[in-house]
Amino acid sequence: MRRLSVFVILVCGLWAASEASACAVCFGAADSPETKALNGAIFLMLGVLGLVFFGVAGFFVHLVRTARRAAAGASAGLPAKLSGRE
Repeated sequence: MRRLSVFVILVCGLWAASEASACAVCFGAADSPETKALNGAIFLMLGVLGLVFFGVAGFFVHLVRTARRAAAGASAGLPAKLSGRE
């Protein structure tokens, strides 16, 4: 029974490897509208991912700058209004 299970898993793995090794574009013509649309969708998703990444990074830069400004104002003895803290 164990040999049969190993054989079935091996056959399924080898069969799935050939299906998983090619992308959706490889099955069609290189100049088809589907291929162009898929490439456009990939670039759009990469662009959105980049915007989100830079937005999060910019937010953390803003937090660091605000914290430094508040710390500099507190060490100078400025009131909260003048140091940027309210």
